[in-house]
Amino acid sequence: MKEKEPGKKRQLGIILLFILAGIILFMLVFQLYRHTFSRQRWLDEPLYRQYMLSSLEKRHPLVGMTMEEAVALLGEEDSRQSTFKRSDAAYPPETTLVYYLGTESADDLWLILSFEDGVCVSYTVDVT
Repeated sequence: MKEKEPGKKRQLGIILLFILAGIILFMLVFQLYRHTFSRQRWLDEPLYRQYMLSSLEKRHPLVGMTMEEAVALLGEEDSRQSTFKRSDAAYPPETTLVYYLGTESADDLWLILSFEDGVCVSYTVDVT
């Protein structure tokens, strides 16, 4: 009976190793999904936009985009975002688009696109 126990321990170790590898693989795939920009996820999951920002910047260069292209990609601003824009003279409603990115610590994060002659010339992330 003692001869079979090392074999069972080895099998149990291999099973646990596969379970651990599966968990790690799941976490990596989930992180990749969470951080990859897609228009549908951007529209459906505004609380997680901050995680998609790097992917958005790589896949869709914002500088040089027209205002219409930006709205087609990122959607319309909602009323909460428009309120933020009106409260800060640095982001005039006529020449900026503001998108909520979620919350970090106690601050709300915002993506602000600045336009001149209808073309995005810069963008920044700001907090309120």
